[in-house]
Amino acid sequence: MKSLQEYNVEVKRLHTLAQEVAGLASKYEKDDIDRQVTLVMNWLNEKDFLVATVGEVSVGKSTFMNALMEQEALPTSLKESTALVTYVKKGMKTNAKLYLNNKLEFESNDLDKFNEHFKINTKLLESADSEGFFQKVTTSVKDKFMKSQSGSTAHEIEELKKSRIEIELNNPLLNQQVQIIDTPGLNDAKGIRSQITKEFIASADAAIVLFKADKLMSHSEIDFFKGHLVNKHIQDIFVVVNRIDKFKTSTEEEQVKQETYKRLVPLGIPEKNIFFISAKKAFQAQRLATLETSATSMDAMELRERVPYKAIKSQIQEQHTVEEVRQILTEQHQKLERESYFTDFKKSLEYFLVHNKGKGKIEKVKIEFLESIFILEEVMRFEYGLLHKNSDELSREKKQRKIKAKAEREELKNKSKQYRESMKQEEGLLLTEFEKELKKNHTLVLEDITNKTFTTIEEMKQTIQSSISETELLMKNWLTDHLKKHMQHVQKEYLEMANQIVTQEVSIKSIPFNLEGLDESKLKNKSNGPDKGVVGLAAGATGVVAAGVLGLGLLGGFLLAPLLAAGALYLVDEMDDSSKKDGTFNQSAVVNAIDHQLTEHNEKLLNEVTKEIHSLVDRYIKNMENNRKKLESETDNRYKQVLAMLNKQNQNVHQKRFTIESDLKSLEELRNQVNN
Repeated sequence: MKSLQEYNVEVKRLHTLAQEVAGLASKYEKDDIDRQVTLVMNWLNEKDFLVATVGEVSVGKSTFMNALMEQEALPTSLKESTALVTYVKKGMKTNAKLYLNNKLEFESNDLDKFNEHFKINTKLLESADSEGFFQKVTTSVKDKFMKSQSGSTAHEIEELKKSRIEIELNNPLLNQQVQIIDTPGLNDAKGIRSQITKEFIASADAAIVLFKADKLMSHSEIDFFKGHLVNKHIQDIFVVVNRIDKFKTSTEEEQVKQETYKRLVPLGIPEKNIFFISAKKAFQAQRLATLETSATSMDAMELRERVPYKAIKSQIQEQHTVEEVRQILTEQHQKLERESYFTDFKKSLEYFLVHNKGKGKIEKVKIEFLESIFILEEVMRFEYGLLHKNSDELSREKKQRKIKAKAEREELKNKSKQYRESMKQEEGLLLTEFEKELKKNHTLVLEDITNKTFTTIEEMKQTIQSSISETELLMKNWLTDHLKKHMQHVQKEYLEMANQIVTQEVSIKSIPFNLEGLDESKLKNKSNGPDKGVVGLAAGATGVVAAGVLGLGLLGGFLLAPLLAAGALYLVDEMDDSSKKDGTFNQSAVVNAIDHQLTEHNEKLLNEVTKEIHSLVDRYIKNMENNRKKLESETDNRYKQVLAMLNKQNQNVHQKRFTIESDLKSLEELRNQVNN
């Protein structure tokens, strides 16, 4: 797979195979497999490629977005100064929505009307005469933080991200499971935009960082680039130097390219990830291409009037025929396309998304399908074996099995207690490492503030905000990664222990910890609610890995970090006037206060994480016990069904054998198709 089109063809193929697997699972009353396969496919279908765009005001981000979408997705004035995140995603038709504080404020299917109605810019959101939304929330958080550090206002920080613009478009790129996240910007003194931008970059599949060729890398861009991008998401970064058409000679272009490489390659960005484009020319080329396709319904002069660019329009004379005009448009379109260098960038982005991200998602889904096929094969062969026994033999076996199962349950119950104690020891090791990471990052924050000489209070505030936010992200990533590994180990050890005790012809479905973000609540077309067996557990445990399912319980504790930063900034703001005179201030007093706040914050976070990790493993064991009971019940029902057929001595036994033989062949064909 090299293109998004090929990727989506593969997704559709897997969807067809999923329906066949789910159909066989339903036929053999394996509802857990049916639901799991459906859930996994929903995960794949809803798992859009997230592409974040990053750039300062006036870098040409709106024009770039329009070129990427091959249509006017964002009116140029809409995003030049807004502090809101914009989601551009697929939809049946064009529609734009504005949410403030998670409330829909305005909606329109006309983007220009949407922009004009709200005049989205800093005057609306951060005006001096009418305290803006972001300023209100930040001030509220600071005030409440000083009154109580319990974390009760953590959700208010999240409202900064929930306020957003959503634009839906019927667009070829978006329809191939790509969603663009247009982030606010970098150059704001309060750090609000930079903070939000950084958080969205962390969750994106790829980040497109835009610079201006004629004003290459401002101080804020360099600081943000070094602090929040390199060494963390290096493989996911595309640097796009826009407005390369501002230079008149190839020598000037080459100088800009060499200067860009000189600055970025030492930071770890490979040359192949750096592109020099003209978004303006790319969009102009696309507009001309669109005009070409509609030329057949117009005469030459009508077509000339539709040309939006004077230089090109002047080339069209009255004596030109429609075909000659189309030829001019084609030549100009191709010329602009070449000069924009946009095609190479777009192909590289597509290839990256498919090769580096999409293939991994496809392989994870295939693994899930193969395990489901394996379990279904076990079910079929077990039932097929029962059909070859007589009723007396089967009755004795059923009775003996029931006695044995009861004894195995008791032994498993005792062994589970020993297993739980051993897991507590390993949880202790994990938490010890977590505590070390907290202390290490605590030290880094203090060093970051202590080792710098600040000339202004504002400069110190920005460093505090950046340093604490960076610590939050590092610890989130650390815990997410280690939790995933821990739960995979928990599952492996439990299954090995249980399999030594319990005799079972059919395996229990394992939990797909590698499908981050799997969510049972998103399972479509199922009206009977969440299954209490393995699927529900899969949703729960996997959601933990995705840092979501436990909300403020586990990783939600990290929401205290923005509060911590807000409290630290409050301390700076509230220093005595004498300490702020002429821009001077008591730096050591602020450092000591932040040290105290960090200590309290980390203690609370460690307690939360300890409690929730213990609870998570307990829930895993409880769900596995429920799954085993469910499997015993399914097995007992299969004995009963086969006995009923044998006692009636009818042709259903032969027909059932034939059906299973046929279904086993179908399973083998499905296995081969999944592997292809």
